[in-house]
Order: sequence, then C-alpha cells, then structure tokens
Amino acid sequence: PKPLLWRLVTGTVRARLTAHSLAGLPNPHVEPDPFRRLLGEQAGQLAAWYDHLASRLDRTDHGDVPMLAPPTFPELLEQPGASVRDLACALWVHEHIKHIAARLAELVEPAGVVAAQRHRPWWR
Repeated sequence: PKPLLWRLVTGTVRARLTAHSLAGLPNPHVEPDPFRRLLGEQAGQLAAWYDHLASRLDRTDHGDVPMLAPPTFPELLEQPGASVRDLACALWVHEHIKHIAARLAELVEPAGVVAAQRHRPWWR
C-alpha cells in the first residue's frame, strides 16, 4: 500500500517543518510572551498525539483501545492580550500548527495498516 506509506511520510515531513518553524522563532532567550507559551503548548499536544500514534506501530496488539482524537486549537489572534513582539513569526508557526493538526486524522488509517502488517508473522 504505497499511497498509505506516502501519507505517513508526508505526515512526518509536516511534523519536521512545524518543529523547524517553532525552533526558528526569534529571541529564544527572553521571557516567552503568551503567544509563545500557547504555541509551545500546542506543539506539546501535537507531540503527544504523534507519540500515541507511534505507540500503535509496535508489535503489541492494542485491541479495542481507542485512538486519541486529534487536538483542536483556538485561533491565535482570538486570545486575550494579543500583542507579541514577533507577531509575523508567531503567526507563521501557528499556520504550520493549524495545517498539521487539520491533517492528523489522515494518518490513522495508514498507521493501522502498517501496525496490522507488523502484527502478522513474517513467514505468512
């Protein structure tokens, strides 16, 4: 199932681009403003979701344990106290996070197929 495998690869690329944009925010040594904290929390939720998805790819049969629902995030500009020194960069990172979060559900099916293949003995 190459299309499903490519969907997983594309999801990985999206995660890397998002992490790169988050790491590229200017002035990392100053006290984080509310936007940076919010972006950090959202990135942490994405990382937790990806960790949960990755745990499904091991050789353990997880049975009927449900898959975590993809997180949803509020609009950055709708947050109270919307002022940030580097608003353009923060908005860019937020767009990456929204883009990746909107497509998380697309990764569940391919991950399930890969997990099912890993649970099957190689000699069958």
